[in-house]
Amino acid sequence: MNRTTMLALCAIVAPSALAGSIDAAFLGTQQGLNVKVNLSGGVRDVFSGQIVYSLSNGTDECAGLSGTFITFCSELTELVSGSTLGYSCVEIPATPFDNASPFSVERTQAIANLLAAYGDTAISTTDATFASAFQITVWELIYDFNPGTGVSSIDPTTGSLIVTNTDTSSLASGVSSYISAFAAAAMTSGSQNALFSIRNSGAQDQILLIPAPGSVALLGLAGLATLRRRR
Repeated sequence: MNRTTMLALCAIVAPSALAGSIDAAFLGTQQGLNVKVNLSGGVRDVFSGQIVYSLSNGTDECAGLSGTFITFCSELTELVSGSTLGYSCVEIPATPFDNASPFSVERTQAIANLLAAYGDTAISTTDATFASAFQITVWELIYDFNPGTGVSSIDPTTGSLIVTNTDTSSLASGVSSYISAFAAAAMTSGSQNALFSIRNSGAQDQILLIPAPGSVALLGLAGLATLRRRR
């Protein structure tokens, strides 16, 4: 299966009037696992885990974002593109994910909570199980999280989004355990680093977390140098 098929990802949203812009190109993947997703009856095999993007030419709130970064997918209906494309770049949780159904500020805040608790680890981990579970939890928060029900609605075995191994067997116990921990963290507010969503109307959208000082999450020295100048 080719890389484009395995990376069936992200969202279609109109750029916000307050959004910055940035150029981005998909470079490959890092830690993660291949899984099968069933989103409202649409079934496909996808990669769940760390995705690598090259970012350049950021403007407004995204000015200075330049280099190679690890990202996570925020939608399951678009494909990645290795070509350099222009994206809108908006802050989370100031701008909710429009592809969440129904539209929900609470869902976006839950994602911000998750990133505050585990984001730095998710972009620096060398544990494929951790990275995969983190990505699956993000998808669950976007598609299935019900603020009224709470943590019990974050469950990859039921709801609009079902996630299994590629052979349709249940996810490994290690993945499920991480998802439970991540789901609990999403219900708890915490301090966070800068969070962004990069969005393109015809290509994969991504969540981007700017790592804390001292983090090894940045892959490119150019990106590290730029971010040091911003702090």
